[in-house]
Amino acid sequence: MASLAVLYLVLLPSNQPLYDLLIFPCPDPRTPGVEREFDQLRSVNITKKDVVFKSANGRLLRGWFLELPGSKLVFLYSHTKGNNMYGKIHIARNLLLCGGSVLMYDYQG
Repeated sequence: MASLAVLYLVLLPSNQPLYDLLIFPCPDPRTPGVEREFDQLRSVNITKKDVVFKSANGRLLRGWFLELPGSKLVFLYSHTKGNNMYGKIHIARNLLLCGGSVLMYDYQG
């Protein structure tokens, strides 16, 4: 019975970060949760820089460079088509935890 009470308290919507992680593992770009992700990254000194560069066919691609202070590694993350960067912030966060900065950009599909 005690374990059910603890589970209930953990899953309460008032415990928003844990609730979001368990119920909604990918932030929805239409919600303010994305900004909350960036606020959490800023709180641990990770900076987000907007980047723009040209592809081989001349199209402008937009992306983010998430810089981990003191890291010499950079992960290049190219998400699959049918998604966008906003829905893949959780992957960037995991790569940052691996000890490298992350450059991610939107697929030009």
